[in-house]
Amino acid sequence: MVKEWWATTERSENGERFVEPCASNNMVIATTLFPHKDIHKHTWVSPDARAKNQIDHVAVCGKFRRSVLDTRAFRGADVNSDHHLVIAKIKLWLCRVEKNKNRLRKYNTAKLKVPEVAQSFKIKLQNRFSCLADDEANNSDDHDQTYLRTAENVLRFQSRSNKPWISAESWKKIDDRRELKRKMDSTRSERVREQLRNAYSTKNKEVKKQLKKDKNDWVEKVAKEAQKAAEQGHLKTVYDATRKLSTKKGKTMDMTKSKEGALLTKQDKIQKRWKEHSLEVLNRPAPEDTGEFDDEDVVPESEPIIDVDVPTRAEIYAAFKEMKNGAAGELIV
Repeated sequence: MVKEWWATTERSENGERFVEPCASNNMVIATTLFPHKDIHKHTWVSPDARAKNQIDHVAVCGKFRRSVLDTRAFRGADVNSDHHLVIAKIKLWLCRVEKNKNRLRKYNTAKLKVPEVAQSFKIKLQNRFSCLADDEANNSDDHDQTYLRTAENVLRFQSRSNKPWISAESWKKIDDRRELKRKMDSTRSERVREQLRNAYSTKNKEVKKQLKKDKNDWVEKVAKEAQKAAEQGHLKTVYDATRKLSTKKGKTMDMTKSKEGALLTKQDKIQKRWKEHSLEVLNRPAPEDTGEFDDEDVVPESEPIIDVDVPTRAEIYAAFKEMKNGAAGELIV
């Protein structure tokens, strides 16, 4: 299904090639379903910022057409690319999965390393406490709420993808790069946009260089801590350091299949299925042949199948020829 809300009136050959399989497979091009401004339709901008096209799309199955709430391009994504980020809002009615509702949300305290953020947090906290000082009926709960509200407004909550090795200097440069991106998208002058584009490119190189330095310093610090802990015999610290430096994450499975092949998502049914599987695997009948020997049985002695004699010179030369590159490491003759 293709609607009329295209960014351009003409369609290229690649566009036709994309539309044909979507039409034959009952796919809906979600980027053409909703009316938006042209700046929210264009997904690619040429290096000179003159040519703009809509070449990135989101296609969904036709039966999920009503689940798509909105689809548009977002220019504010700071990813140093000539393509804009395309986001589709989809609301699906799935089987409810129970989650931990008591999960604690942590504040992004790493921002306190930035002097400007720390000063802003201190000033807002003093202003809130000055208001509480005038109220004689305040208690400890009001103080706790003051800290929490100030931290939420200034620091925000910590995201899952937050990197612990990013320094305060890097955060400052990232904020400066984001501000250049915002100015570049909002200006209408081509001359100013070109200047901001050059400044953004320079700032992006500085951010990447600083992040690389921060990552190397953090890895070196964790490695030294692990080495010191290993010398002192603190194996838990060594294990924690290894887990920090490892990029592989353990796989988690929140669902399983029944005997009939149906997907189980509820916790009680998953536990019941694992119980059935364990009973089937572990509760087996005893073997009929136990393999026990009587006193009269004698185990025959077998000759050794490995030659333990000193190798001859011909055998050594033959072994050299079978080795890769015909060389052996640390060979003593």
